[in-house]
Amino acid sequence: MLLVLVSPSSFPSFSSSTFNKSPFSTFSSFPILCSFNSFCLFPSHSTHKLIKRLNPIRNQTESDFNSKYGRTPVDDRWSLRGKTALVTGGTRGIGRAIVEELVGFGARVHTCSRNEGELRQCLRHWKDLEFEVSGSVCDVSVRAQREELMENAGNTFDGKLNILVR
Repeated sequence: MLLVLVSPSSFPSFSSSTFNKSPFSTFSSFPILCSFNSFCLFPSHSTHKLIKRLNPIRNQTESDFNSKYGRTPVDDRWSLRGKTALVTGGTRGIGRAIVEELVGFGARVHTCSRNEGELRQCLRHWKDLEFEVSGSVCDVSVRAQREELMENAGNTFDGKLNILVR
């Protein structure tokens, strides 16, 4: 873990605008320092503005990505390449966002939904974006359907499942 300490006086405009928004105005103790680091790393917490980010990684070569963004697709510390994930309820809301984030970090994802139409629409959308996502219709409140879902995911991922989001 890299910890960088910056004196607030080094950046007067930054310190006045940031420290006033933060409940922590001194570096007097370790918990305050940790909280301030989190505050600096996630500025959207205080500004409520989205941080601009790269599009999720698709099936593009590393050289294509490097030429476009000037860096490797996913920092190895955050890479999920070669990992598999099962996300239940992945066609809307937070579930859908989780599916897209996992794919963005390189994971292969299988999702399920009770609504076949929604599932088809999402799978078509993800296919157009070249996301590696598969899916099946399942109501996870029914034991037989859960067992079938696990069998489908097992067949899709050759028996390997690294991440389960339910």
